[in-house]
Amino acid sequence: MIISVIIPLYNKEKYIKNTILSVLSQTYQDYELLIINDGSTDNSLDCVNSFSDPRIRVINKQNEGVSATRNRGAKEAKGEWLFFLDADDYIYPCCLEELVKLKDEYPLATLYSANYCWIKDGVKKAHIKLEKKGYVDGALRKLWLREWEFRIGSFMVSKQSFIDNGMFDTKMSNGEDSMMMCQYVKNYSCAYSPVLIMDYVLDAGVLSHNRIDITKTIEWHISFQEGDKYLKLFYGSMFFRRIVLYTIHGDLKHVCSLIKRHGLFSVIFSAYSFVKSLIS
Repeated sequence: MIISVIIPLYNKEKYIKNTILSVLSQTYQDYELLIINDGSTDNSLDCVNSFSDPRIRVINKQNEGVSATRNRGAKEAKGEWLFFLDADDYIYPCCLEELVKLKDEYPLATLYSANYCWIKDGVKKAHIKLEKKGYVDGALRKLWLREWEFRIGSFMVSKQSFIDNGMFDTKMSNGEDSMMMCQYVKNYSCAYSPVLIMDYVLDAGVLSHNRIDITKTIEWHISFQEGDKYLKLFYGSMFFRRIVLYTIHGDLKHVCSLIKRHGLFSVIFSAYSFVKSLIS
């Protein structure tokens, strides 16, 4: 079973070598590594070209953003299974092997995820509290309650289901992975393992809020008209956290733009869904 590991690359010369090394150190060896260079202007491509492993394929294209770049990788993939990885993250040697074992044990799912570590200010801890291995029942409710989730670098998905689900939304460059996650679990089955398979360095991934284009964020594009109760609650809880975060950073322009787009009722509903998630 070939897994296509897809790394979108844009100006990550400080990180990309370690990321590639983490892929090449996998105990599961039946994979290809696609590096989609999204018009990098630093020495990222030179770092990639210093590797000579035949499993590495580099595809160069003009800058289009992370969503379009990941989607290009999915279309170019030779494997039936896709594993997305950011160019500044690190996966453990057991990562792909653990996901393959999970697939063998729970064959009815089309997406397989595992636990991962947050690293912030030098402190490392497991992110997901869910300890039960198996199919994820009530996935949308678990997303809302923050009991389970999957992020880039912690899941493997079938290529066909990913394409059928619409891939990553190219209108978004912030929160596109969360949107894909929500829409995917609404339509497909998932399985989970509590085994740790990657590190996510939060400090390296945090964006400067005052440089965000609000029209390209998930909170701009979410809909509170979703038919599923728990999906609406998840969107509401996430929306409220974003409003609070923008307020803390003094970015009231973004707050006003979001209220104008979605209406004051959306803020009231979001506060309700956030508080309810804490007490449920």
